[in-house]
Amino acid sequence: LVARRGQQMVIGLPGNPVSSYVTGFLFLLPPLRALGGARDPLPRGVTMRLGAALPAVGERTEFVRARLEGDSLVPVAEQDSSALAALARADALIERPANAPAAEQGALVRAYWLENGASA
Repeated sequence: LVARRGQQMVIGLPGNPVSSYVTGFLFLLPPLRALGGARDPLPRGVTMRLGAALPAVGERTEFVRARLEGDSLVPVAEQDSSALAALARADALIERPANAPAAEQGALVRAYWLENGASA
C-alpha cells in the first residue's frame, strides 16, 4: 500500500519478510531519501548478464534474488517470500516485468544492487 492521507504518506508493507524487504527497498527507501534531500532518490538499476536461465513470468512483476558470480547474476535457489537466509545471500534483485518470456543464460536483465540500496 502506498497512499496519501492529507500531507502524510502512508506505506504499508506485506506480511512475508522477504516481500516486506523488497517492498521497502522499492517504495520506502525512495521517499526517505527524498526527505533526506537526495536529488535522485529512486533505485538505480544496472544491466547485467544472467548466469542461469529464468522461467517466464506471470501477470505481475517479480524481483528475483540473485548472487553475483563472476560478471553474471545467478538466481538463488530459494525464492520463497519467507526465505530470509536466501535473501541474506543475495547481492541483487533481478527485475522480471509482468508477462516477460523465459530468459536464457547470458541474456541481459535489469537488476538492483542490495548492498548500497541501489543508490550508486
